[in-house]
Order: sequence, then structure tokens, then C-alpha cells
Amino acid sequence: MQELREGLSRRRFLAAAGLGAAGALAGCSGEAAGGFRHSHPLRLPLEAPQPTVRGAIPSGVDGVPTAYRRFVSPPYRSVHTTPGSGGPVTTFQILYGPPPTPLEHNPWWQELNRRLGVEIRPTLVPDASLGDKLQTTIASGQLPDLTYVHLGLAPAALRVIRQGAFTDLTPYIGGDAVKEFPNLARLPSYMWRNSSIEGGIYGVPRVIPIVNGQIGLYRRDWARKLGYPDPPANADEVLELFTAYAKGDPDGNSRVQTWGFGNVDTTLVQQMFGVPNVWRKDSNGRLVNAIETDEFEEALRFLSRMWKAGVYHPDAATMQFQKVQDLFMSGRTGYFAQGYIPMFGRTGTRGGLRKTQPHADAYPLLPPGHDGGKPRIFQGPGYFGFMAIPSKVGENTERAKELLRVLDYYAAPFGSEEYVFMTYGIEGRQFRYDGQGNPVSVDDDRVANWSTLSYMCQTMENAFYYPGAPEDAVLAQDMLKKAVQLSVPNPTLGLVSNLAISRGAALSQYNSDRQTGIVTGREPIRALAEWRKGWRERGGDQIRTEYEEALARLSG
Repeated sequence: MQELREGLSRRRFLAAAGLGAAGALAGCSGEAAGGFRHSHPLRLPLEAPQPTVRGAIPSGVDGVPTAYRRFVSPPYRSVHTTPGSGGPVTTFQILYGPPPTPLEHNPWWQELNRRLGVEIRPTLVPDASLGDKLQTTIASGQLPDLTYVHLGLAPAALRVIRQGAFTDLTPYIGGDAVKEFPNLARLPSYMWRNSSIEGGIYGVPRVIPIVNGQIGLYRRDWARKLGYPDPPANADEVLELFTAYAKGDPDGNSRVQTWGFGNVDTTLVQQMFGVPNVWRKDSNGRLVNAIETDEFEEALRFLSRMWKAGVYHPDAATMQFQKVQDLFMSGRTGYFAQGYIPMFGRTGTRGGLRKTQPHADAYPLLPPGHDGGKPRIFQGPGYFGFMAIPSKVGENTERAKELLRVLDYYAAPFGSEEYVFMTYGIEGRQFRYDGQGNPVSVDDDRVANWSTLSYMCQTMENAFYYPGAPEDAVLAQDMLKKAVQLSVPNPTLGLVSNLAISRGAALSQYNSDRQTGIVTGREPIRALAEWRKGWRERGGDQIRTEYEEALARLSG
């Protein structure tokens, strides 16, 4: 799933505001102080090993998916009994692209119902309006049996979770109870841990890499042409390389201006300088926010140097993600970061760039330590929303288990027959196998929209597999292994600060404005002292206190 970035990496501004899992939520104030009503120690589902299949390349590193040069042939069965009992299941789902063909004319939907043993009755919401629609649905009190919750898009969701609107699934899947749902048991522990809310598991998440968006692609072909055969090894070499991108005519076309970056990627630089991942927990248990650290100040100074050197596009401070991507794909910039999985493969960023520029070599760049040492890579949440069961529905134990069996089917692992159906559709009508056993979609507009209602908790981003570019799977895995081994978590992820919820947007905007001013030279670096003071006075200190109290509750 593509991680959207805007201007001066808005996601990092939210982080600098001191917001954890609740940090992107604004506008639902809840109580004025205090924490989560139902805090309890987290009991993670027991993680089961992935199925042993021919051709699998295990990573050997927790948090790094298995790689496959080719598809599993033949696919294996991962679900051996029909999940449902024949009745309807209402859903609230995010929709990417056009709506599906209606049920009566949709063989895939009909087959889905047959396989699940239920009648899926979906409410499908375009991704752009998900937040508003979910909040409206929550306010109505009529929550579907399975509801897609994305805390960053729907502020009201955390408030109603606090009030008990969704089922804590811990009794059903915590510890070895998850063995009843074998595919859920194969999902990575980091995903469950990071999606939990003060110890409670309130849904089945859609897994994504735990390091996602923190590693970008750089034009290695440009670098080699300009005399830089190896990736930069420290901050000075980063500055030198990307200055050369902007001033050294790397594409051999002096009539077209190129730049190092289309946006000001604060994440890249902060990782180089070892800035904490939102917060740092010191030896006394006190939380220190990223903007309060010396590392943050040094990163800010370096960003300012890069701006003065001209490595950024003139509009980089305010440029939207799509424009940043367009600049890279048109050969105007030398670095681009997005979600990790889509960077690779024939249809990903690397392959897409080669379609218009056959000799382009967009290669993953692991941030170097600023002094030649090790960087501090930021772990992300490792999930993109989760499917929740309303508490009224979850009061019926058998109904809750039936719905979890449905989600278990959706979460079928790569290479399984169920995964093939959920991802590619019906063989012979929506896809076929090529000579190497890889599923290939059928180019037929009549079937293109049959399965667009499938987005729930599938595992499409829990494996590296790129048909037509098999070595990209190994490259992606190798680079992610290096990154994960250098990564650090955000210690407040999964905690709740009521003040962060109510003031998050305003505090984020304050940080954004101050950082932009310093990086672009409108304010001197000494303005950081005033910025820090303003952050504390606007709620930063109180947010810190609430997170520390939440940590104490969970550890006690």
C-alpha cells in the first residue's frame, strides 16, 4: 500500500508532534485527561510458522517476508472447512477503483459467497471519503458485522473503541487461542502488537512491512555516470551526490532541469542522524520527543544545508505526493520514496521507470549514518487498517468465531488456493497460468471489476513476489533485512493520549510551519528553541505525561 507523503514529509510532522497510534487523529476530544478505559497487558496471538513450500526463500529475520522467484505450483489448500453457516454478513470496506459488478452478474462474488458459506452484503466506500463515511456510520450506531477501521482516517473510531463499541478479540485469538484460525496465526506478531490499543486487539489488520516508506529509490545510473559508483556512505557524500544530480546534468540533456529531490524528505535525513522514532524512552522511563533532541537539531541543520545547495525542486516544501512521483517517473528527480512493496517488480516503480527510460536503474538506498556509522531506521505501524467486529455482534461467541473464520479465509497465505482466488480471481475467466506457473490476469474489461470488493485483511504485502522480475524479490528482501536490523520502534505506538487526539492536527500544523521555515531559510536555526517551547506549551508536555501514564498502566 502506497504511503502518501506531502511536502516536508507530513507523516514525520505528525510524529514530531508526539503522536503515537492515536497521533493522526484530530477532532475527537473524548475526556480531557487520562488514558484508555480498558487497558490491560497485551496477550499476542501465538505466531505459527509459514507453510513449507518449494521455492520459498525465508528471510531469517523477524519482520521480513519470505521471497519467491516464482509462484507456488500447485497452490495448496489453507482452509479445509466452510467458514460460515449460510446467513448474511454485512461489511464496511474501503474501495480502490470502480465498484464491483452487481452480484447477479458477478461470478466471482457468487463464488466468494459459496466458498465462505455466507452472503456478503458490503457497504463499499471510496478511499478518499472513507474517514467521513466511517464517522457517519459510527454515529448512526448501525455498525456492520465486519467494519474496516483506519485510525488515521477516522478520528471517531478511537473514541468509540474507548467507549466499547468494538470487540476486544483477545479471548478469541490471544495466545494459543489463535490456533483455531490457522491463517490468522501465520500473520506476523509485529502487526498484532502495533495495531493493539493499550493491550486490546480490536481487529484483524491488513499487514504491510514494518519498515515501509523509510527506504527510497535513487538513480544509481545517474550516480555512476557522475562518478559515484557506490552509494553514499555518510552525510557529506549524500549532499555531494544529490547536489550533482541538480547541477551535473545526470541525464545528459542540458535542456531539462533535474533535481535531487521533488520533496524535502525529512525521514531520510532524520534516520541518517539517528533522530528518535517520534519518541525516545530514556533510562528513567521518561519520554523525550524527537524535536527535543540534539540529533533532531543536527538533522535540521543538514536539511537547511541541502536546501541552500539547491538539491530540492523549488516547490519541494509544498509539493503533493502525485507531483513528486511524476517528477521521478519522468526523469526529473533522482530520489523517490513510497510504500516498500510497490517500489519493485515489472509493474512497480523500478519497472515503470524503465518503460520510458530503458537504461534507468532506480535502486533502493539504505540511509547511511551521518558520520559513516549506522543509521536509525524508523519502524512503521506494520499494518494498514483493520477489520473490527462490533461489540453487540461479538457478544455472541459463536457469531464472533464465524466472522473470524471468514477473516481467516481472507488472510490466506501466499501460494494457497484461497490466496489465488482472493488475489487473481477465477482461473480461465479472470486469470490464467503462464508457462512458468505464474498467474497472469486476463485483459478483459468485462471481468475487470468482478473482485474489487475483496479488500479486507489479505496478505498481498506479506511476501516478495514479482512475476517478470524474479530477482527483484530477492533484492527487496535483502534490503529490507538490512533495514529492519537497524530499525527502532516508536515506544508510544498503541498508546492513547486524549490530548494528542484533540490537539493533534493543530500541533502537527505548528510543527510543519516551524520546520518549513527553518529548512527553507525563512527562520534561523536558533528559532528551534522557540519552536520547542511552543510545542511544550501547546500540549507537548501534557501529551508526554499521558503517554508515560499509559506506559505505567501497561507495565503495572
